[in-house]
Amino acid sequence: MLRVADRIGKAVRAAPRDALLAAHIAPEQRGLAFGLHRALDNTGAVIGPLLAWGLLSAGVPLQQVFLWALVPGAVCLLLASAVRDAPPPAAPPPAFSWVLADLPVPLRRYLVVVALFTLGNSSNMFLFLRARELGVTESQVPLLWAAVSAVAALCSVPLSALSDRLGRVRLLVAGYAAYALFYLGMAVWAAPGWRLYALFGLYGVFMAATEGVERALMADLAPPAQRGTAFGWLNLTMGALLLPASLLFGGL
Repeated sequence: MLRVADRIGKAVRAAPRDALLAAHIAPEQRGLAFGLHRALDNTGAVIGPLLAWGLLSAGVPLQQVFLWALVPGAVCLLLASAVRDAPPPAAPPPAFSWVLADLPVPLRRYLVVVALFTLGNSSNMFLFLRARELGVTESQVPLLWAAVSAVAALCSVPLSALSDRLGRVRLLVAGYAAYALFYLGMAVWAAPGWRLYALFGLYGVFMAATEGVERALMADLAPPAQRGTAFGWLNLTMGALLLPASLLFGGL
């Protein structure tokens, strides 16, 4: 139940957060802004597990570790209360509808691309299983993922900002190509040691080249009055298709 509540909270905040960010940033800096957001998020994904590992190693009970995790959340609530909402549009936005025809054609085509890619994606747990097959111990798996998040944090800002100059689609294609090379390498080239860590570093580059750019492109394609709806559809597409993607991957 706690995990379900966590996912519901993420679903509720993600689309409004992205729409708010898009509304406050000039179009020519959206890649930079969304890249900075992803960099900060991935930095937290590095620091958080390392702090938890340090507290547990020091003998702090697991229950107290969860209580300490409330502190960053409380700080976020205080900071969020000071954020100003975007000014309302001059004309009232259209009522929400489950009919995709109400959205622009380029946006719908982009959702199809995202859906197809997500079907080829799967849970990161399969990557950890492959790493275990290649000799990574159970205790090393969190550190391996922390390293991936560190690469993503370092590369998110420059790669996402590059999409402001070169175009979003080019960066997405490059990121998807890195993803394909990663999975090909995990299948035929991976070996214990530096090869495995190099491949997971490539996965971090894929994350950096796509996570912020995907959202910046959605902000470009969505009408200002429908940005919240558009980001909601983006998150729904990714979330709904990740389950069948993982089932398909597991079945194979």
